[in-house]
Amino acid sequence: MYEAAYAFWQYVDLSKKKDELPKLEPPSRPTPADVLPTATSIAQLDQIKLTAYNQLYAEYKDDLRVHQKKEQAINDISNYIVRTTSVAYLPLIDGLETVHERLQALKNALAPTTSGRKHDVLNQYTALKAYNKKQSIEKWLNSWRNVYKLAEQLELPDVQ
Repeated sequence: MYEAAYAFWQYVDLSKKKDELPKLEPPSRPTPADVLPTATSIAQLDQIKLTAYNQLYAEYKDDLRVHQKKEQAINDISNYIVRTTSVAYLPLIDGLETVHERLQALKNALAPTTSGRKHDVLNQYTALKAYNKKQSIEKWLNSWRNVYKLAEQLELPDVQ
């Protein structure tokens, strides 16, 4: 599962600039020259070289299937982004080609700033200092743990 997610994420990773991302290139098809430099067709290959060529071709077909799955996953995510983005925000991603560009545009426009996040987490932390008796203790404790962890990650002075 992790490998499949990484296989996809490496092409859209928002922590990298667009030109730093690897390109999803299809595998190159083997030629008879890959097993015999002077060969221009498979008819020029002896049985051993033909077997080697067939092995290369089988590997190529496997690589092509993997490439097509990655391409399909990226297309599916791109379509998902368009389908699930509010109509009000569609102009932000209109005309953008890649998943990376679309996610980056949405992130830049919609993600809270660090100072905004700190303020929100501090408000949540302050509210959770007192236990609300109308709430179950388990729910309050889970909220407390989550907010405390966020406050630590944001290095809020109240939890240092």
